[in-house]
Amino acid sequence: MIPSTMRPWWISLLIDPNQDWFHSYGQRCSLIYPRPLFDDRTSGLSNFLNDVESHHPGRFVKALKDEKEFLPNVMCPFGCSEYCFKGKHIAWDLVIQRLLLKVLLPLMDKAKYLFVQHMWDQYDREDDDFDTILLNKEWEIRPTIVISDSGCPQVVTCRNHGGGSKYQVLYPPRYPHHHLSAKFTDQLCPIVLQPRIARTTCAKQFCTTLGMSCQFSHFSGIDSCDVGLNCNTSVTSKLLCSHESIALAGRPDLHSLLSRKVAGGLISSEFSSSMKEESMRRFPCGSLTKYVQGSTFVPFEDTIYIQLGIGEEGENTVSCVKSDRYEGGKCRRSWARSIYIVQTEDIHCYGTQF
Repeated sequence: MIPSTMRPWWISLLIDPNQDWFHSYGQRCSLIYPRPLFDDRTSGLSNFLNDVESHHPGRFVKALKDEKEFLPNVMCPFGCSEYCFKGKHIAWDLVIQRLLLKVLLPLMDKAKYLFVQHMWDQYDREDDDFDTILLNKEWEIRPTIVISDSGCPQVVTCRNHGGGSKYQVLYPPRYPHHHLSAKFTDQLCPIVLQPRIARTTCAKQFCTTLGMSCQFSHFSGIDSCDVGLNCNTSVTSKLLCSHESIALAGRPDLHSLLSRKVAGGLISSEFSSSMKEESMRRFPCGSLTKYVQGSTFVPFEDTIYIQLGIGEEGENTVSCVKSDRYEGGKCRRSWARSIYIVQTEDIHCYGTQF
């Protein structure tokens, strides 16, 4: 985890043969290997800000051409991505303490640990497992630190999580290989969105083509999409095929949905078999385990428990005190029925921290 700019002060300890970890790691440690978890952007950010604030055209153009600083390639501890010059900061030792739960750092401000308790578990990954911008391996989105004027390292966060956050966060599972989405939504779903957006006029060689769509407008707004049960199997897309393959690999309930569509004549049995075979080929059993680690969810029992006692008007019937006597009254519940509704997917079955 030690940044490369700080390794000259630590390299003597890392390669000390008297240390316990020397035989496992010390012989492979150097000033540049292994790659640190945090990218130190102190000098690059300082040069970028100086070029922008100089008001000199040449230096301003130089700052715009600096891809390293002019990209949203900073990974926030809470799963966001941000520009380095727009980011906020959080104490470095708090993040290290959150990553190393079995180590108690003596200099850490324990009162502020609550602000990193719900940090993303996928913040610390393998060196080649970070997301990229536009699938460009040179544009990785990585954890970043800067050295403050007082000499203390600070982790760069997004503009909304400066100083951390004490609230629980919903983290979706990571998408393997990339996070691009298909043009059309997933068709293998219990409920399919059917947009009704008008297509623009396109000029052709001998004529023009256009598409007519239906929209409903009323006082509440404009309805531009519909919800249906029938999927469109005529859509051909590599990204859509990848979406459906990973959905079949991670959602057993979609297998029964696919069988129902075959029984109803919406999908042919040959097409259904090919979808299942492609899913097994792309994502064999166990290949998605590391991508769902750290993701959050609400158990089905808790979702039912939360809604208990709520009437048609969204209010609860509770007993309240009025003039030294109990009376039944209706009011909106402002508290949760259970503690820590959001749970974390964890291979070790620990779940969310208390």
